[in-house]
Amino acid sequence: MDDPYRVGPTSSAALDGPAPRPAIGALGYGRWAGAAPASRRDRRSALHEALPHIRKEISQ
Repeated sequence: MDDPYRVGPTSSAALDGPAPRPAIGALGYGRWAGAAPASRRDRRSALHEALPHIRKEISQ
């Protein structure tokens, strides 16, 4: 019995084109770049600082 709502494999050739973009692009980078601080902290140094606290919480 075939379920018409079941998702199946397809190819990009079977699609009409790229997915339409939403009118409000929450994932767009332009607005985020304007709202973000001028300098962001390096992720490695932030992780290095956070790991001891994370390990302490996990071990409790």
